[in-house]
Amino acid sequence: MPCEIQRRTSKQENNYMCRFDCTDIKDTVGSISRTPSEFWLGLRNIFHIVNQKNTKLSLLMAFESDDENTAYASYEDFYIDDENEQFKIHIGQFTGTAGDAFRGFGTQDNQNERPFRTFDRDNDGCKSQCNIQANSVDSCSVYQNKTGWWYNQCGLANLSGAYLVTKNSLTSHIRWETLRQNGVPVKIKSVSMNLLRSSPHF
Repeated sequence: MPCEIQRRTSKQENNYMCRFDCTDIKDTVGSISRTPSEFWLGLRNIFHIVNQKNTKLSLLMAFESDDENTAYASYEDFYIDDENEQFKIHIGQFTGTAGDAFRGFGTQDNQNERPFRTFDRDNDGCKSQCNIQANSVDSCSVYQNKTGWWYNQCGLANLSGAYLVTKNSLTSHIRWETLRQNGVPVKIKSVSMNLLRSSPHF
């Protein structure tokens, strides 16, 4: 059975997902956006699950686009380091239909083995600035609405991205930019992030 560590949907209009400082994101458990449709397990809890003895885990992301198409991305041998190492992420071999956004299309996109970053703990590889979609960016977290993630020069993946409410629409900033249609990244309506244990089973 999968163990869910993050869940995102676009069902609510007031979205607070992961707009927290470093202390919050480490300790938070459960619904942190004040609705049951948003969930983040917390980095310390994830660390304890993935670092059990004699345990190998895969990381599975399941996506649904605005037009209700589905896709997935899976990584073998997933784990994160402890707090002293800033919860650095480690992922193994990729399989799936959504593309490998964690590693991206080049070295500059590779978010594997990157520490987790929030707006108040910023070491995202932007020295001194990154150029993202023709914008000069000092902080990936601030640029992406103060969300926490494993950034590397912002990269192509951020499942913590906020839904931004404008006058006429609700815009998803959940990013998995290798999930494309006709060469263009699709708009992601919902995603879940799960752990799958190889042996023993959950």
